[in-house]
Amino acid sequence: MTLSHANRFTQLGRLTLYRLLLISLLLLVTQREMLAPAVSLSGSRPHALDLFVGGLFLLSLLYALWLKSGRGLELLTRVQCAMDPILVSVLVVLTGGLESPLHVLYGLATLNTALLLGRRNALAVAGLSLLLSQGSIAMAGALLRTPPWLSASELFVPTVVNGVGFLLTALLGGALAERVQGLLVAVERQKDSLADLTSLHEQIIEAAPMGLISVNTQGVVRGANGAIQGVLGLPAESLLGRPLQEPLPQLSPFLAPDPPASEELEFQGRILAVNAAPLRNSRRQVIGALLTVRDLSERKRLERELAEREKLALTGRMAAFLAHEIRNPLASILSAGQMLSSAREEQRTRLQEIILEEVGRLKQLTGDFLFFARPPQPQRRPVPLTPFFAELEERLQRDPHWGPRRALRVMLPEALQALVDPHHLTQLVWNILLNAAQAGAEEVSLHLDGPPRRGRATLALVDDGPGMDPALLSRALEPFFTTRPSGTGLGLAVAAQLIHLNGGDISLENLPGRGLKVRLTLETFHG
Repeated sequence: MTLSHANRFTQLGRLTLYRLLLISLLLLVTQREMLAPAVSLSGSRPHALDLFVGGLFLLSLLYALWLKSGRGLELLTRVQCAMDPILVSVLVVLTGGLESPLHVLYGLATLNTALLLGRRNALAVAGLSLLLSQGSIAMAGALLRTPPWLSASELFVPTVVNGVGFLLTALLGGALAERVQGLLVAVERQKDSLADLTSLHEQIIEAAPMGLISVNTQGVVRGANGAIQGVLGLPAESLLGRPLQEPLPQLSPFLAPDPPASEELEFQGRILAVNAAPLRNSRRQVIGALLTVRDLSERKRLERELAEREKLALTGRMAAFLAHEIRNPLASILSAGQMLSSAREEQRTRLQEIILEEVGRLKQLTGDFLFFARPPQPQRRPVPLTPFFAELEERLQRDPHWGPRRALRVMLPEALQALVDPHHLTQLVWNILLNAAQAGAEEVSLHLDGPPRRGRATLALVDDGPGMDPALLSRALEPFFTTRPSGTGLGLAVAAQLIHLNGGDISLENLPGRGLKVRLTLETFHG
């Protein structure tokens, strides 16, 4: 078993401390004559035990100086472990040999060796301690001359007891040392892993392109990354340890018990997107919050520029489309007008019908164009959907583009109400139904596409027509996109624009068999 340099230094430091405590204890008991010396160099002090304590103190001082140098700690460990049984033997001789109460120090020396050098070295020290303990008993008997030598029977019992005790101490101490060493290695690995993980987290946080601020439950800033300065113009160090609302009062709503999940706000001329998430400990208790702050100023500027460019591009497309679509009806009207003066009576009626049809087509085209370009603002109110669609179906039966041969089957709950502009709803549904009729549908069913959730309901308009080419489905809601020669391409685009104005959404889906499903998501009303 090999200890690290730091652990070896710590162990030796503790051993030196324990030795000094033992020296102090020995000085105390000898001064109070609680431990009478068995051997004295003369009838007056200093006697042998005093000299031994002084020598032990000097030896401990040498050990301490060696330890302080920090060199050869492995050798220092082996020297101390080898010297301790010898010093204990001298102490046992000076305190009575077989009668000495300090034989227990052999076990401590063995245990200390096991902890420092492992089981194998502890067994060697245990054997050395057994030999030295028997030698110290014999030497003490020789010095006291009562009798000079103990018999074999007298030495048998302490030899066996000491031998078994030293052996068990070495084995148990070695096992304990191995377990402690394993725990130390595991702790070191955990410390290294934790340090690596902490470093990784710090690097990830610092590398994050958005600003990060962590606060405790009192709203005091506990941490902030370097990117926060680029976002807020404030160095991270100026935020640490301060209540967040002092330098950033705009973020105070995120410190409330029920903060918003995300929000956009203005700060010193910048548009910031702030997201908040709770921080929890290992017991899932909330200990604070993590705020993510992003500067959207540049993004918003680019979005405005893109919207302007798209608007200009759309204006160009609209102008080109109108020029193209108006030219054909005008050419038909001009031609019919030129022929009208010289036409026979029976031809005049047909020419007049052509003129009226083309004028009607121009009227529809310009009307759709103006409605798309400048839609009226919605006047939303609760609209009961079942009677609304019943009235719409009656109007459809009188429309020549729908006619009595087509059917709208409404299957909606009687109590369902939508918060919508009824004129907008009429126009957008009318455009969807006429688009279905022009595609060849004979029947359209209207039902809920799942139960209402979170104050919103999705209506499904499903027709029995041929559906739509999957390659063209994604473009069906674009303005001026049409697959019919006489279409304007504004019907579904106007429907999409109207439902978005009313806070809803629209999507198209081809059904597996045949037909097209149009989903309309609207805000519901509960009176």
